[in-house]
Amino acid sequence: MSDQDSYLQTILKILPDGIYFKDKEGRFVLVNEWMVQRFGLEKAEDLLGKTDFDIFMGDHAREAFEDEQEILRSQVPLLDKIEHEIWSEGKESWVSTSKVPWFDQKGGLIGIFGVSRDVTKRVLAEQKLHQAHEELIAKNKQLQEDLILASEIQKALMLKIFPTFSGPSSSSESLLTFNQKFLFSGLVGGDFCDVIKFDESRGVILMGDVMGHGVQAALIVSMIRAIISQLNHSPISAGAVLEKVNRGLLEAFHGLEGVSLISVGAIGIDLETKKIQFANAGHYVPFRMRANGKVESLVSKNEVRSPILGIDENAAYPVVELSYEEGDRILFFTDGLLEIENRNQVAYGAERLRGWFEQHHTLSSAEMIEALEADLLKYSEGIGFQDDVGLLITDINS
Repeated sequence: MSDQDSYLQTILKILPDGIYFKDKEGRFVLVNEWMVQRFGLEKAEDLLGKTDFDIFMGDHAREAFEDEQEILRSQVPLLDKIEHEIWSEGKESWVSTSKVPWFDQKGGLIGIFGVSRDVTKRVLAEQKLHQAHEELIAKNKQLQEDLILASEIQKALMLKIFPTFSGPSSSSESLLTFNQKFLFSGLVGGDFCDVIKFDESRGVILMGDVMGHGVQAALIVSMIRAIISQLNHSPISAGAVLEKVNRGLLEAFHGLEGVSLISVGAIGIDLETKKIQFANAGHYVPFRMRANGKVESLVSKNEVRSPILGIDENAAYPVVELSYEEGDRILFFTDGLLEIENRNQVAYGAERLRGWFEQHHTLSSAEMIEALEADLLKYSEGIGFQDDVGLLITDINS
């Protein structure tokens, strides 16, 4: 054996890939040990003279033969092709194959030289990953459809028509008018408002924020509004409303863990006595806008320090009572509005909001809400809102 033959035999033996030479008819002329073991043979001679048609099912054998004939015709190598092998007994495997023209010492074309590497594990892993990816896409699509449905349901359940309050003199126009705006950071959200009407002169206005956003927050909002809907039978204070909602939530949450925190502010109003009362469960204190445009906090923060809802069943929510004047506006909002940031990460903030209200006090409530939304979007500089934003303006016309 010449040195060149010895070198070739050594390479054929130690390389961890399949190496083979075929003649122009696709018959194996020389193979290495890897090929022998792969085909389950005892020695290389058992493979010599055979073609792919003797080993594999027709489709793969035919494709491999056509590839080799094209290489012989064009003398252009075929590199790193993934071949799907279907064996005669039905087994499947995959190899990464490179094939080049094989020339003799005089430069004459005599066949094909090929190198194949088994990539079955890699291909099966990729197929499994692809399948998992497709399943994830399908689940995400279903989740998105569910979220869209939940969003439509939440919109349908939102308070669209507010109750009217004719007051003690049975005015033909409602003495309280309401305008709201909710901008959810997702398809559904956790900010809400509601108005309980006891009679034509008395009611309670609520503004709330379920911590976080998304489906869980939206479901809790639905639960809260269901509890609130049962409280319109006989007049109670704003504090009593919060206490009843708190107990109802704790009963509903009994045995559950990880339930979101809930802040709610409540304003009771009596058109007969011209009094309002404020009770708070950890919510931002609303602003009051006077008829002359001056804007101030409805009450001092130190006057209304009470826990958020859903923590302590014995929590008390005392009220602060004060008088109102005709033309007053109550400006309720959620923390998502104050936390909107610009590109410098500076929050919009309560003081900026107060100043904006004063600057635009001549607008109607509806106009004010639309203008404020535009200002918030402008302030965020295209970043968008990271939390739900809620705003409720109540005009007192008596």
